[in-house]
Order: sequence, then structure tokens, then C-alpha cells
Amino acid sequence: MTCKPRGRFMRGIKQLKVDSLQEVDVSPTFEHRVHIPSSALQESIGNVSEVDVLVVASVINSSYFKLTPPPKNRRLLGGLEVFRDSVICVLAGNRAVENLSQPITLTFKHNKEVENGTCVFWKETSAKDGTGYWSNEGCATNYKAHEFICSCKRQRFFAVLVNPGISVTKADADKLNYITYIGSGLSAPFALISLFIYIYLQ
Repeated sequence: MTCKPRGRFMRGIKQLKVDSLQEVDVSPTFEHRVHIPSSALQESIGNVSEVDVLVVASVINSSYFKLTPPPKNRRLLGGLEVFRDSVICVLAGNRAVENLSQPITLTFKHNKEVENGTCVFWKETSAKDGTGYWSNEGCATNYKAHEFICSCKRQRFFAVLVNPGISVTKADADKLNYITYIGSGLSAPFALISLFIYIYLQ
């Protein structure tokens, strides 16, 4: 929040001042997008009279997060991996807010290399030693053809957990897309030929 970028452009981080009365869309990278409603911006500044609020959105590697087992009363999201090792960090205003009245929307683009995923946020443990775990509490997941859309009622760190056993590499996903395009291209003329034959026989 206090970083002042100088000189060369830093990829994967966006820092901007916005009007707290308006919603904001920010894309720290081409594959990640964040939408923050105006209500979330206003809740993030509390009782401060300022209208402008500082928003920071960045993408960092999941290796910086030290995992610890979750409490026994919470469901363990075990066996899952962070999608592309990418974690979106969202900070607005002067405090991190939970239980927002309207959720923050985060978009993770994919190339069909996974079949499904679960949106999660980083929950720190009470030990205050930097450890934590991924929790899907308060986050909803919407899987689309080329996107994971996460709706979460809090700020901080977000990711998508996927099953590594049923995922494919980006290169293989591109090959599958090419096969789909070729198949669709070949099926169209043969469908027309079948139509002409049917009309001729009639």
C-alpha cells in the first residue's frame, strides 16, 4: 500500500486512487481481473471523510504462503493445488474488511486445462507466525468456458484450487482447442453436402 513505483514498469501490480462512490475494475495482468463495488470501497475506509481511496491489486506466487492444517471443525481442501500458482491480492482503503455487503469479483482466465476449481481465500492461523490455509468460506465459484469467476465478501488474498490429477498443461489445452476448431471446420461443409443430397433426393 505504501510502495511508490519508480522507473521501470512493474508487471503484475496495479495501484490507483479511485472515487469511493464509484465501482472500480482493475486488471493486474491479462489473465486476472478484479471488480470492486462502491459499497466495498466505502466500507474499507470506515468513518474517514475522504472520498478517494487507494486500491492495490497484484498477482503473486503461491509459494510465499506457508500452509498449515486447518482446524478440525473445518473441511480440509486437501489434494488440491493453486491454479497456475497464482494468488490475487486485493487491498483497498486503510483496513481489511470481512463480510462485505456486496462481494468483490475476481476473474482467473484459463485455457480449459482444468475441468473445475474452487475459489478460496487465505486464512491466517491464530498463531500469528505467518502460517495459514486456503478456505472457501464466504466465496462462491462460477466456472465458465474460459474463466473462473470468484465472488468473495472480503479483501486480501485469493486463489483457485484445482485437482492436479485431472488437469492438463497449457500446451496440451491449446492442442485440444486446435483439434476442436479443425473438427468444427470439417463438419460444416459435410453438413452442407448432406443437406444438398437430401434436397436433391426429394
